[in-house]
Amino acid sequence: MTGKNESGVVMVIGLVLLLLMTILGLAAVRGSGMQELMAGNYRDRQLAFQAAEAGLRQAEDQLSGQVLPAFDGSTAGYVQAFNDGARAQYWNTYNWATGSPTPTTSMANISAQPRFAVEEVGVVEASESGGAIDYASTLNSELNILYRVTSRAQGMTDGAVVLLQSTYKR
Repeated sequence: MTGKNESGVVMVIGLVLLLLMTILGLAAVRGSGMQELMAGNYRDRQLAFQAAEAGLRQAEDQLSGQVLPAFDGSTAGYVQAFNDGARAQYWNTYNWATGSPTPTTSMANISAQPRFAVEEVGVVEASESGGAIDYASTLNSELNILYRVTSRAQGMTDGAVVLLQSTYKR
């Protein structure tokens, strides 16, 4: 038995609550989609970082060998120091395809294998006296050659690019 004074307020309130729950559900779906994109980008960046690190280690292993190539540009990736070699802007325009070797170990899940370049920066004198300059320390000094190693790698996509540099003393 229904009364004549019913105005349908319960139905209106129910529809408003259904609308609010739909909006909350759509916001949750959108938020989880955004988190999935961020996790994918983070993974892509980490793969690029690990590949660039592998390139650095390969170059440093070659620098620790007995015989080094000439640093005159005759061997790809082994050159004298560039004036702007410490700046990322220089390496963003560097010709990585022809001016650098790839590491001998290949990595999976990346769009291109990492590449590296080694610059012979210069010679520094290392003394056993901790930096004090006196006659005895000049007799016990040795020359060390510094190298700047730069590695470039991409992740799963071309958009995730990492440049890493290290200084190696030999």
